[in-house]
Amino acid sequence: DKWPELNDEFAQKAGKFQNLEDLKTNVRQGILEEKQYKEKQRVRLEILDKIIETTKIETPEFIVQDQLNTMLANFDSDLHAQGMELNIYLAKIGKTQEDIKKDWRKEAEKQSRIFLIIHQLAKNEDISISPEELDETVGQTTQALISRGQLDSNNLDLASIKDNVSRRLVNEKVLGFLELQCAV
Repeated sequence: DKWPELNDEFAQKAGKFQNLEDLKTNVRQGILEEKQYKEKQRVRLEILDKIIETTKIETPEFIVQDQLNTMLANFDSDLHAQGMELNIYLAKIGKTQEDIKKDWRKEAEKQSRIFLIIHQLAKNEDISISPEELDETVGQTTQALISRGQLDSNNLDLASIKDNVSRRLVNEKVLGFLELQCAV
């Protein structure tokens, strides 16, 4: 096999790039943004880990169970995207759904604590989102999901989408607030 020559023609065929330098700049920018995103996530997790260590918080069992169910549903969805079935996967590794939940319990407890901490911080610091902010983001999210074929425009569960987007936006604001507090 012959490798294509890296030139302006290649760059134009690879996407909406004017020339090879434009393609290189785009790739560099993408790598930089990915590194910045990963560093931001690392810092946020470190902050949350410190809060979890120093906060004595009782996590109700129903929240942990709900988180385990969500984790399992997300895993099932990821498997489906790869053309696999959860039950077949579990049979291959010799585990049941309950075994998986036992394996994931510690992580589910941690995520549940994070949920409770973020919820309490949002309440304490009066962090919320405006209806306009919510509507704009719901619109963008819905359009993106429809265009990627991940959502049927004829069968929208707008209440669920709004709930998920609202939670995500509040989480983002609380995490931003925590970053500012730790940067001082």
